[in-house]
Amino acid sequence: MTSPDPERGALILAGGSGERFWPWSTPERPKQLLPLAPGGRTLLAATFERATRVVPPRSVLVMTSAALVEACRRECPGATVVGEPVGRNTAPAIAAAAAFFAADAAFAVLPADHAIEPAAAFAADIARAFEVARRDPVLVTFGVRPTAPETSFGYLQRGERLAERLHRVARFTEKPDRARAAAWVAGGDHLWNSGIFVWRKRVFLDALAAGRRPSPPRSPGSRSARAASARSRRRSPSASRRSSRSPWTTPCSSRRRTWC
Repeated sequence: MTSPDPERGALILAGGSGERFWPWSTPERPKQLLPLAPGGRTLLAATFERATRVVPPRSVLVMTSAALVEACRRECPGATVVGEPVGRNTAPAIAAAAAFFAADAAFAVLPADHAIEPAAAFAADIARAFEVARRDPVLVTFGVRPTAPETSFGYLQRGERLAERLHRVARFTEKPDRARAAAWVAGGDHLWNSGIFVWRKRVFLDALAAGRRPSPPRSPGSRSARAASARSRRRSPSASRRSSRSPWTTPCSSRRRTWC
């Protein structure tokens, strides 16, 4: 049985504008605060319960909007809840939250609006991901075996096999068209990108800095300099993850179903 480890941390991303399930969800009560989890619990409460199977409550940080701080505190007793004055999307939220964790800590990133069963199998997978992240300087992401060619999800392609249900990530792709999604589902090499991660704080911050590193300077007036600048602005951090030396790895569990 997995037990909480005081050297681990967890970040729960609990922002949201309440648009996905409108009119049932509202800005004051977005979907993570709706009772959609088993037993009539909110999705956030269920996420917190899964996190505390492997992380002590005091080592859980919940990032949400300033208006939802009190509601999130009620759902996550013992956690630290921080309200963002302005939402800046996922990567900035994770980068800001990293300051909460010790320099040598490993932490998981969990969206607050997933429904995952069975929780025990998920906890075992998270515990394994912590072991991998502690052992190697990698960024661990979770893939979910697709059941349909969904075009509203991101996908990741499995690369080199490292161990049972553990692969390097060959490529990330956001929201493909239906034909491409159908081909990927039929091919068996692609997984839905769950948005669940585990990594050491320093490894994550180093990867974030590498993704923002500017291109070498060129002559300011040259056409190639302007083109390079345009390419640099378009390049996302995931571009560096697509190489054969990518630090990203992914476990996949057929025992787990994740919906978001």
